[in-house]
Parts: sequence; structure tokens; C-alpha cells
Amino acid sequence: MRTSAKQAAIRLKALGFEALSVSEPNDEEDGEIKISDMVHVQVGYDYINVVKQHGEGDDLSFEFFDAAPSYEKLAEDLRAALKV
Repeated sequence: MRTSAKQAAIRLKALGFEALSVSEPNDEEDGEIKISDMVHVQVGYDYINVVKQHGEGDDLSFEFFDAAPSYEKLAEDLRAALKV
């Protein structure tokens, strides 16, 4: 799914997800839509997916969800990632 981080944040807001911050992708790194301290949406030039952070410090790890083919699937992944 090809999109800008800003456009994706607008679509996600319509689905009930408020962005804390948004950064666009560039030649060196993917864009990011921060949803919470532990969950963000990674925005590449030709994909978008949810990333969930686990732990901190030496125990820090990341769970990468598969690239979402639609905003409906992205919203489903966000709901799963935000569950406690």
C-alpha cells in the first residue's frame, strides 16, 4: 500500500486511532506514526505495518506485524497490538 505518513495518519484518525506524532519516510529511514509509547505504524515507500515494542533496556525487542494490504487490516493489527 503506497501512502504518505500524513495521509495514513488521517485515515487512521477516521478509524479511531489518534497519532501522537508523524514523521515522513526519507531515503535513509521509514516514516512513523506514533500511536502510543509502545506501538507505532511504520510507513515505507511501498508498505505500511504495525510495530510493537516489548521491554526496555537490555530486554528491548520489537514485534513486526506483516505489511497491511488495507486500512481495515492495519486497524485490526493496531487493535491487537494495543491490547494489554
